[in-house]
Order: sequence, then C-alpha cells, then structure tokens
Amino acid sequence: MKPIKRIIALLLLALMALSFSACKNQKEQSIIGQWSVNEEGVLQMTGLSKEEYEQYKQKGLTQTVIMDFNNEGIVAITMSVAGQYVKDFLPYEVKDGKVIIDSDPIDYTIKGNEMIMTQDDLKLTLTRVEED
Repeated sequence: MKPIKRIIALLLLALMALSFSACKNQKEQSIIGQWSVNEEGVLQMTGLSKEEYEQYKQKGLTQTVIMDFNNEGIVAITMSVAGQYVKDFLPYEVKDGKVIIDSDPIDYTIKGNEMIMTQDDLKLTLTRVEED
C-alpha cells in the first residue's frame, strides 16, 4: 500500500473511532484532552508491519496518531505516517456510553490515563498526553 493510501486508510479508521461529546458525566468529561494511540494501534490502523514501522523509525520518521478532544464537541486528529502529516477537525458526540460517528457505535472505556476503543476486530489503546 502506498504511503498516501495508508494515510487515507488511517484517517478513515480514525474518523470511525471518533465522535465524543462534552457532557456533564464524569466519564465523558475525562475524554477531554489529548490522547496518543499506542504503537500497536498505529500498526493496526495503518497496516504497517512491525519491520516497516522500525525502518521508518530508524530514518527518524515517526508514525503517530494524536486525538485532541475539546469542550466544544470538536476533535482535532493529527496523524503522521512516513513523514507525511494529516490534520482534521471533526464534531464528536458520546451517546449512551458509546462513541457515535455516522450512526456507527464504538465501545470505549477509560481507566485513569488509558482509553480503549473497540469496534469489531479493531482495538485501539490510547494514552492521555500530559500537559506541560
């Protein structure tokens, strides 16, 4: 898969995994902030092999996905794959304890600084990015 196709695939999967709202519920409030997808999640989302990931890393090209949820129902998604960056802003909503985007519910749990999002065979682990 060409790098641009990987970026598009990554963006589409990230879009599916995003759509939270700032509600008064404490669980939903804890979504607010920046979250970083772990290495395994990036590999799963991009289709990169571990070897490809390490080769890019050795060249100084990091593969990252950052999701930044604000209080106004907008999430900024920043993705970097093989030195190419994509940033998008999307509305998000949480309903009935699930993340919903385009009528597609996604389960999630938050424990401390870790969020796990699951849908079918896709499982993403995200870590809260601490502010300086």
